Amino acid sequence: MSPHRTEPLHHSTESWHPRGRLVRALDRRVHVVTEGEGPDVLFLHGFIQSSWAFRHNLGVFARAYRAHAACVPGFGWSEKRPGDYHLDTQARRVVALMDALHVARAHLVGNSLGGALSLRIALDFPDRVGRLVLVNPVAVDWRRIALIAALQHPLFAPAFRAPGVAFAIAEALKIAAYKNLPIDTRFMADFLAPLRGPGALDAALSVARTFNEDLGALKPRLGEISHDTLVVWGQRDQILSAASGRELVAALRHARLVTFSNCGHCPMEEDPERFNGVAMGFLGDG
Repeated sequence: MSPHRTEPLHHSTESWHPRGRLVRALDRRVHVVTEGEGPDVLFLHGFIQSSWAFRHNLGVFARAYRAHAACVPGFGWSEKRPGDYHLDTQARRVVALMDALHVARAHLVGNSLGGALSLRIALDFPDRVGRLVLVNPVAVDWRRIALIAALQHPLFAPAFRAPGVAFAIAEALKIAAYKNLPIDTRFMADFLAPLRGPGALDAALSVARTFNEDLGALKPRLGEISHDTLVVWGQRDQILSAASGRELVAALRHARLVTFSNCGHCPMEEDPERFNGVAMGFLGDG
């Protein structure tokens, strides 16, 4: 549950955080929440998620860093409309967001597709990145998440709002993604809030169309990334295999792996106390 709110969100226009704001980044307005002072850390979430995924991490990191939780363009409370959502374009948008926030260099914390985006930023803009914390990142084996993405279609929009859909999505999340987190009514209200707004499914579909091309182009270039990297892996993830985490660490030049045996796809939500300690300890070593 968000530390800043006691009630779940009820509509898609209300930010989950009282400091949330929209910032122009190239051709999109991007929602970002900033807390704290110090070196910059930027959180990037996964597919069909939002910056709310880092609700248990932002405030803790803000004790030592200037922490920014962004809604990746096309998701969350950022502007949603069809267009170019290729990973390299998204990387340029995130760097433009950093410019707007006067962030010269930031550590990146990316989960799932946000991990792939973090890697792309490190590849294309190496001087803008400090260290990388990748949380069950999509990088070397994306077959299952590509299948999930392929199911996104504008024709499903009316069905998405039908009674019982939230329950079905909750059951799917329990099976595939979350193994150490209660998926209750409050959770689903906050998870689904930004997905109910106009253009949300269209934007998701636009992102989904680029998956195979973008990740196929990223994988052979992973060895070019020289940033110190921590890969945090929830071993009970049913979306990405544990072997893909080990393969990613082997492909990167300076990476180490920490496993969370009790977690699925999102350890930063499922075991935030341990995650915050491990991630901040890693960033503090630099």
